[in-house]
Amino acid sequence: MNRQSTFSTIRKSTLAFEEAKITALYCRLSRDDELAGDSNSIVNQKAILKKYAEDNGFRNIEFYVDDGVSGTTFDRPGFNRMIADVESGRIGTIIIKDMSRFGRDYLKVGYYTEIMFPEADVRFIAINNGIDSANQADSDFTPFLNIINEWYAKDTSKKIRAVFKSKGQSGKPLCTNPPYGYIKDPEDKLHWIIDEKAAEVVRDIFRLCMAGFGPTQIAKQLEKRCIDTPTVHLRKMGINTPARPPENPYAWSARTVADILAKMEYLGHTVNFKTSKKSYKSKVKILNNPEDWLVFKNTHEAIIDEGTKELAKELRQSQKEYEQAQTRIADIDKIIRKLYEDNVMGKISEERFYKMSAEYEAEQKALEERISKLKHTIDTANEQSLNTDRFLALVKKYTEITELDAEIIQEFIDKIIVFKAEKVDGRRTQRIQIFYNCIGVIDLPN
Repeated sequence: MNRQSTFSTIRKSTLAFEEAKITALYCRLSRDDELAGDSNSIVNQKAILKKYAEDNGFRNIEFYVDDGVSGTTFDRPGFNRMIADVESGRIGTIIIKDMSRFGRDYLKVGYYTEIMFPEADVRFIAINNGIDSANQADSDFTPFLNIINEWYAKDTSKKIRAVFKSKGQSGKPLCTNPPYGYIKDPEDKLHWIIDEKAAEVVRDIFRLCMAGFGPTQIAKQLEKRCIDTPTVHLRKMGINTPARPPENPYAWSARTVADILAKMEYLGHTVNFKTSKKSYKSKVKILNNPEDWLVFKNTHEAIIDEGTKELAKELRQSQKEYEQAQTRIADIDKIIRKLYEDNVMGKISEERFYKMSAEYEAEQKALEERISKLKHTIDTANEQSLNTDRFLALVKKYTEITELDAEIIQEFIDKIIVFKAEKVDGRRTQRIQIFYNCIGVIDLPN
């Protein structure tokens, strides 16, 4: 009697647990689906699923929704929450409008419908396709439907790529948001205008680079000055961005700084096809060979001039080579020290020791000579940058000159060289060179 009572209690508890399980009603809508009209809308899907559940006696219904997410990816908030509930044993049945709502990758869809759900004892129903895993005959057609849905996704992706390629080849920008320093023109969404607040930060980044700072040092300077990161800046302007805002709004990364220093867009150019994806299923972007980029010049106002950009590029390359050479010299010192120890302990012969140490010393000497040249290049560039800033500060001081006087001439001009007069084509010509303070001679077009 006691045994029967215990069995009855366990059976009742099991039935109660099964009855308490959730009936998951899953809805998904992608951006492409929105173009098809209201038939696939989230509201419409919810109405269909709720009616089906009520008409067929399903209880404890709960909606799991992904709005604006492609079916080729399975990293979706609503879907992930539903799968977590399946794994924890909370779900007894999953109902969807049709198989395309579940996903468009037949391998992954097959994994869930053929392996995971049966093992978790989860019933799976696709209303419009007449699929119910409780009836094995209904499930025989499921793999074929999955293949059709994947083909649809592949075909759609192909068409989107064709439109994307045509747009890019016409010179229209392909990125969702313009680079930091620009915003979309309210009058023309395909044209960029300067966001002056961010543009000044971009100019500061180039100035710091030309003053000898590397990306990591520049990032620290920006953080110290409490400059918002690009993501935070965009969000404050009410512009959506897929990047997550950092916990510290001023935590600039060296990578972000390096990307800004490398962008051709700051010269006023549109650059298309810089990245690509191997497959429509992949979310990983691959950097294309620069030879495959399409560059359309002077499509918007420049933030940085060509000379500044090239100088910054040369400086970065010189600094990188300089640091690598210094590291290699330190490594060679360690190698020679180790060779000496091995020679003293008899691990290598005298002849081999002298031969190897001579080779390393020759390499070290060549590196030291290279470091000296690189240091001169870096110092010269830094001085040039500093002098340019001094000259610009001087120009700003005299923005409204009505007439020249001796004081202004002395501030601006270092010296003037007047060359001997010559006759060219019967005309008397005389060349004059003006050396300005800070920047020297400026070569002007004839």
